[in-house]
Amino acid sequence: MVPIKGDGERDFKEMKSSLVHTRDDIVQKISKNGKEKIELKNKRFTASIGEGVENFKKMFYAQAKKKEYHSAKKVILLTDRATWISKIKEEYFSKAIHILDWYMMVDYLCKTTNALFREKNTLKCEEVGK
Repeated sequence: MVPIKGDGERDFKEMKSSLVHTRDDIVQKISKNGKEKIELKNKRFTASIGEGVENFKKMFYAQAKKKEYHSAKKVILLTDRATWISKIKEEYFSKAIHILDWYMMVDYLCKTTNALFREKNTLKCEEVGK
């Protein structure tokens, strides 16, 4: 949620974003100090604030088409697996591999361990999530 300031009041709108790239867009470089770094070239970014799923999914799909995702051997979606995202995956990217992102995985694991061991150790969960 993103805070939006309007007529003397603060409101919150949901922000949706996507980043589309191909394997060829990943460039490995060595920095001046000798460390390896990875850059993404020619990436396609989409974002919308408070516009709903329908508008966002059309923009996201358009960016994927520009990157010629239909001809890709492998398509991966890295998401928090929200229901609306899973529906987009099934509608537009049915053969894609769907991977749960790190922060949601840690959140799910913490909730599971808290339920299993009846112990809330939020500090440990926060450390793992960093």
